[in-house]
Amino acid sequence: MKKATEPLIKALNDEDRETRKKAIVALGELREEKATEALIKVLSDEDKDVRCTAAVELGEIGDQRAEKA
Repeated sequence: MKKATEPLIKALNDEDRETRKKAIVALGELREEKATEALIKVLSDEDKDVRCTAAVELGEIGDQRAEKA
């Protein structure tokens, strides 16, 4: 796991939606299993834009688990 993964996963819970969206994009670029799991959880975020950003990144990753979510 890359060093950036854990801090980015923590940022998914930040109060600021822009921070969450930036963390989602960064995690999508990492394409790690743990990042994919965290992004799937974000699909239930209260903010529509955050959910959409997560869905786009999961689509880019192409992990089969994301397709089921």
